Amino acid sequence: MEITKLDKIIANCIIKNDKGKSCAGHLKEYLTAPESLKKQLPAKQGLYRCRRCLTLYAMPKQDHLKAGKTPVILPPQTF
Repeated sequence: MEITKLDKIIANCIIKNDKGKSCAGHLKEYLTAPESLKKQLPAKQGLYRCRRCLTLYAMPKQDHLKAGKTPVILPPQTF
């Protein structure tokens, strides 16, 4: 399978069909990918798959969205 490599994070698929209409399917992290695909990834990049057309994307990991990380506590605002 071919992996589309991106430098920026996107949320929806950008592949166009034969008529030129964008797929716009939601991208989810592909955690159950075969090892052969995971070996093709550059460092610090995650593998994502479109839920509609199943296109694969390699882009920076979205670690800030993962649960279990300690939240950043901001100081209180003063007005």
